[in-house]
Amino acid sequence: MTDAAKAIERLDVAEIVARRPTASPHRRFNIVLIKTSHYDDDGYVVRAFRSSMPANSLATVYVLVADCAVRDVLGRDVRINLTAIDGTNKRLNCDKLTAEMRRNGNFGMVGLVGIQSNQFPRALDIARLLRAAGIPVQMTPSAGRHKLRCLLV
Repeated sequence: MTDAAKAIERLDVAEIVARRPTASPHRRFNIVLIKTSHYDDDGYVVRAFRSSMPANSLATVYVLVADCAVRDVLGRDVRINLTAIDGTNKRLNCDKLTAEMRRNGNFGMVGLVGIQSNQFPRALDIARLLRAAGIPVQMTPSAGRHKLRCLLV
């Protein structure tokens, strides 16, 4: 089993990245993965105190990106900072997210993952706010009958 496979198995990416020998100054590529919630009939964001079921799509994409971080797919001089937010049980603060990305020169992206049909309006609202700040946004619908698999907005 390769080191990358072992890391993914344990999901201990931060430890592996910290143990790597440091080279020249690194750039940080911020990746924020968000599983969006949806709006209720009155237009309020639906959020649970606790989710009854974890977001599989968020976990799956997280593991794929974590593997990329371990394998230095963006180059030895670029480190990937990975954050996952489940919008079904955690409040998304777009102002804070925008400020963090700006501090890093907008070097990164936001991925809206596992978007279902009823979550699409909320995902578009989030994407509009982030794109207005110059942050690249990628949207991936959940599996199923969706024709569109990936949308860069």
